[in-house]
Amino acid sequence: MRVVIVHPEMGIYLGSCFGLGFFSLLDCAGQTAACTFEDECDARACVSSRSENGDPDAYGYVPVAAKAWAEIMDLEAAGLGEFTGPMKDEALRAMQPAGHS
Repeated sequence: MRVVIVHPEMGIYLGSCFGLGFFSLLDCAGQTAACTFEDECDARACVSSRSENGDPDAYGYVPVAAKAWAEIMDLEAAGLGEFTGPMKDEALRAMQPAGHS
């Protein structure tokens, strides 16, 4: 089992780019999967390294049956369905034929 980071207001931590963290309820940035961590200790170290919102105790750490990336179905199976809505929207948007909105 791997671990994902969850914040009650920001949602599931999806990953970061150029120092910006992306969360499922704030800005999915086109992501339909969340990065995972080896264990809670590894996930807490990631949170601690953040310059903003870096208090590890402000987050939850949820085990998921996934590898390096947890897909929407993995996250929902772990009980995180309340945080996956925007990710589902991204997945549906990606499935639309070009030129349709």
